[in-house]
Amino acid sequence: MVEEREASGGDAGALQASAWDRFHSQHSATPFFKARRYLLQEFPVLGTRGKTLTVLEVGCGGGASALPLLQSNQDVRVAACDFAASAVRAAQQAAVDAGAR
Repeated sequence: MVEEREASGGDAGALQASAWDRFHSQHSATPFFKARRYLLQEFPVLGTRGKTLTVLEVGCGGGASALPLLQSNQDVRVAACDFAASAVRAAQQAAVDAGAR
């Protein structure tokens, strides 16, 4: 479930949010960033099954980092946030499309 909250920052924050929303809307049909599978190589504990892990991804974009984690280890829980609500929606949809929980 996507929980949307207004970003603070006044006019500058609204301008940035709008720019990121446009970016993610333009690239929603095809992923802009390739899946970042290197996280499992750099942090092998993320691939350890049988141990529940929670990962916070700040600036999740379309889920390029979170999705490979979810696909490789069913015991990983990812909390992801982004400045643009459209990015969070795209990441959530990518997870659903990939069959990740």
